[in-house]
Amino acid sequence: VLGIDPDPKMVEAARARCPDADVRQLDARELGDIHVDSVISNATLHWIPEAERVVSELARVLGASRSRATYTGRVVAELGGHGNIATLREAVERALARRGKLIDWSQRWYFPRLGEYASLLEHHGFDVSQARSWPRPTKLEDGTIGLRNWVRMFLSDVVAGYDGDDFYAEVEDACRPTLWHGDHWQLDYVRLRVHARLRE
Repeated sequence: VLGIDPDPKMVEAARARCPDADVRQLDARELGDIHVDSVISNATLHWIPEAERVVSELARVLGASRSRATYTGRVVAELGGHGNIATLREAVERALARRGKLIDWSQRWYFPRLGEYASLLEHHGFDVSQARSWPRPTKLEDGTIGLRNWVRMFLSDVVAGYDGDDFYAEVEDACRPTLWHGDHWQLDYVRLRVHARLRE
């Protein structure tokens, strides 16, 4: 098993948890001369906006591994799909805009439509055997402060300097009609899952 992550801290943590695995500090946009039989990715690819570059790299490294006895050429990936956390993104975007900061989410995340991602894979030489997109509402822990804790964890760099109580109150007020469920916040996750194989 070969695991990759561009963050050295994540690589160190993975090596500590899985000492027998080969874990390397690599960027999915530039995989170098690695050889792999198949690729499995969970909740990672939506963090890399340069989707075409990533898929091209997957096709390249899989294609270079065809002669291996264990080669399958398979890609199984799950990522955020079109509409993922749309309510929260809109609320944060508006609250920041009111404070003079504009944000372009396309520079941070890639949440494609099912057909868009399947077409991207096909264009780079994959046959898509399964593709599915579905809403997956997800409960946040920590009760009333669960939403702001999520923002602090995943968007700290985006909201830095703007993240006072008034900012969070505005975001929460905007999200409450849709995302508040009595005693907890529930994010409007949308998942996209694909199974594909590199063509011979």
